[in-house]
Amino acid sequence: ILRERRRYFRYPISLPVIIQRVREPEILCTSENISGGGMALSTQAPLVPGENFRVQFTLPDHGAPILAESTICWSKTGSLGVRFESISDEQKSELQTWLSQKLEQILPDFVADQFRKAKPDSR
Repeated sequence: ILRERRRYFRYPISLPVIIQRVREPEILCTSENISGGGMALSTQAPLVPGENFRVQFTLPDHGAPILAESTICWSKTGSLGVRFESISDEQKSELQTWLSQKLEQILPDFVADQFRKAKPDSR
């Protein structure tokens, strides 16, 4: 159960995000939440599901930005869902570690203790 909780955990956070498209101006937007596999963004830019681009964002208290080749999964007025298609192993590990820390902070203590004992998911 903990492995599944960690796998699908979405942390609500507002971060500046830059969308970088080939031969197009960058789009500045804001994250609504983030998971190991993608993020929800708040933007008024006219983007459509299936569109590919790179997102760039920096986690709080981290120096280097994370870059991820991404695809839009869903779009509705003012928001869109982004799936990370390609992210370096180092940055993926950094994101997973950060998310695990956030998950531990919101879990009840007895559950968090079990979470800390569980082996990391190797997927």
